[in-house]
This record gives sequence, structure tokens and C-alpha cells, in this order.
Amino acid sequence: MKNIIINIIFFTICFSAFSQKATKSIEAGFGIEYNYQTKGIAPEIRVEIPVFGNAAITPRLSYFPGFNTVHELFLGIDANYHYPIIKKFSFYSLLGVYYDHWVNSDDFTSTVAKKSNVVIQAGAGVEYNRGCLNPFLEHRYDFKWKEGTTVLGIKFNFGKCGFGGRGGGRGSDLCPAYGNRKR
Repeated sequence: MKNIIINIIFFTICFSAFSQKATKSIEAGFGIEYNYQTKGIAPEIRVEIPVFGNAAITPRLSYFPGFNTVHELFLGIDANYHYPIIKKFSFYSLLGVYYDHWVNSDDFTSTVAKKSNVVIQAGAGVEYNRGCLNPFLEHRYDFKWKEGTTVLGIKFNFGKCGFGGRGGGRGSDLCPAYGNRKR
């Protein structure tokens, strides 16, 4: 039954993604994660891809290096929904599924400690939409490991940085040679 519900949600999201127009541009970014339970620090990279309205999917990779107590690599995808409440700020919620490769799992006596894991995370964040470079702060909770992580980072908005797209950047505004809109 659980798999049926997950499949229905997945196909509904996929169908909706092609039936509505996205309102944002693609953003790529990086950040620093801090895990409160393990006191670990990790760099992360992400790409936020708009799918419809204020919804986006965000593939993400983070790596907690060997100097941390827990040495692991996370690779997965989030579904995000942005709530543009204040003009320059957008708040968002997220739900993601990740592959977790726990490199030093053998160092721990836990029965759930395996090298390969699938984890579900949920969270929320705030993004300052200032144009080309958008700083963000995000907190997420990992249901399998029962731990919280905060991410501080910055995203590069391709549509507002002269690469065209839906964001209204130089690539989609006036043509500098003629002073009129591109066709």
C-alpha cells in the first residue's frame, strides 16, 4: 500500500510538471552543511530546476570528509515549493530522498549502520532573491538518523545573470545592439 501511495504522488507531480509553466530560472549553488548530532561539516552542491509554478526539483550532493566523526556522502533529490511572502524573500519547504554512502560505518556498533542507506529528509529554508546571486539558509531533518542539518549557501540564478531564461536577465531583455526586445 505504501508503494502505491508513493507511486501515485510521484506520477501526479510528474504530470503536473508538464502542465504548468515554471516561474523561476535554473539556479546552481553551493553551501556548507553543519550536522548538529555528529558535529560534522560538509560542502554541498545543488542545482534547482523549476518544474511548475513555485515548485522545483533540486538534485543535491554533499560530502562529509574523513576528518568528521561520520564520513559519508549524500546524493539525492528534493522536491521544493517556494512561498514568495515578502518581495525579496522566498520561504520554501522541501522533501527529499537520498542515497547515503556511509564510508566508516564499520567503526560503529549500531545495527542500522550500513555502508549503503536510503534516507528521507524534510525541511524548510529562506532565500534572499536579490537577482544574480541568492544567499539561502536551510534546515533539514533526517528521519532515518534522527538528526538535523543546517545549510548556509549561495545560488547563481542563470536567468538573471545574462544567460536568458524566464528570469528576465540580459539574455532575455533588450538586445544591446538595437535596443529592442529579442524575438
